[in-house]
Amino acid sequence: MRTREPIGGRLPSHDELMDAAAAVAQTANGGEVALAGGLAMQVWGSPRLTGDLDVVANSGLGYQGPELSFGGVRTHERGIDLDVIVRDDEWQGLYEEALTEAVNVRGVPMPVITPEYLAAMKMVAGRTKDEGDVRYLVLMEGFDRKKAETIVRRHLGPYAVKEFRSLIDEAAWRRSRGDE
Repeated sequence: MRTREPIGGRLPSHDELMDAAAAVAQTANGGEVALAGGLAMQVWGSPRLTGDLDVVANSGLGYQGPELSFGGVRTHERGIDLDVIVRDDEWQGLYEEALTEAVNVRGVPMPVITPEYLAAMKMVAGRTKDEGDVRYLVLMEGFDRKKAETIVRRHLGPYAVKEFRSLIDEAAWRRSRGDE
């Protein structure tokens, strides 16, 4: 359950999400934090809309709110639902490494999880929209499939590599049909 309704019953705009991200970056005050989730997908060129802001952090950044089942808190910033993700489960290593490897992107107020790590994180989430995000990411120009496969193998295991390769094949097949 979300902590708040969307702004005025609508999804927040890209600019509203970026303003909230800037406020989170300022709140972090030097703490490690990186953009993840749907807004990170938008940064990497995805047309997918999102109604919230997800950040990966090395701490809760001082935010208060209900705890996320996998670590961190759910709260809000500038009227936007905000998940401050601090994994404390079997995926903690993946998220910590992704945070360390996050990159600065012009016009974005905080580092952004790279597409290769984002793909592995989306595989962990495993929702239908996340599978679509992985298909988008693997078709991006400049996406390093070998690096992503190494990340998947290291953090998700060898069986997940088979699933990752299947997602790549499906994405290529969909693209050949004009579906992606």
